Amino acid sequence: MVEAHFKSLRLFRKYCRYMPFVINYFGYRKFTTPEQAKLQLAQYWRQNSKVRDPQNIDMFVRAGYERLYSMQNGDVWGSLILD
Repeated sequence: MVEAHFKSLRLFRKYCRYMPFVINYFGYRKFTTPEQAKLQLAQYWRQNSKVRDPQNIDMFVRAGYERLYSMQNGDVWGSLILD
């Protein structure tokens, strides 16, 4: 269980470090700032913090990394990032 927590925490930190690039690169300055986006991301993370099944946590982390790598490669449409 501790391992799943640290996987999720590492993913959250990567998203937070990458957030200023996402906001600037995709032109979201008119919608949000990097700080607000990080707060929204933290709120989303807290909503999913009650999950205790390691398989669900692994699935959540895997999907998060896939989305992050897609954003880094420019493979994601802008509206999908706003979700």
